[in-house]
Amino acid sequence: MGVGTGKIVVEDELKPGSVYRLPSISVINTGDETGEYSIGIAYHQDQPELEPPKDWFKFSPDVFSLEPGQLQQVDVTLDVPVNAIPGDYFAYVEAFPLSNKGDGSVTTIGIAAASKLYFEITPANVLAGVYYKAISLWKY
Repeated sequence: MGVGTGKIVVEDELKPGSVYRLPSISVINTGDETGEYSIGIAYHQDQPELEPPKDWFKFSPDVFSLEPGQLQQVDVTLDVPVNAIPGDYFAYVEAFPLSNKGDGSVTTIGIAAASKLYFEITPANVLAGVYYKAISLWKY
């Protein structure tokens, strides 16, 4: 399995209370069997940047099946809450295979491919955050 983007750097300063569409992530099944995959957020131990909470992100689709050699584009949306702490943020956007345990439940397998994501949230007061939230909801 692999991802088509190694690094995503958001050059714009992001505002609290706004919703942003990030570049999509390409996930490819490099194996020789059909598999189920998902995508999520992970962090680097002892990273100096702030860790964006996982619930700030939405992925579409968030679970998908891939035939060998097949590629899936996954849309990434970042919803910055009004009370977000300003600063530099870092996270890995990880794609990983899923395994059906046979009892109807699904578990992750201990391998992943990831893109590095860097972005900055600029300071704003709560009133500005509510304004940016309204504007971003109107746009999307």
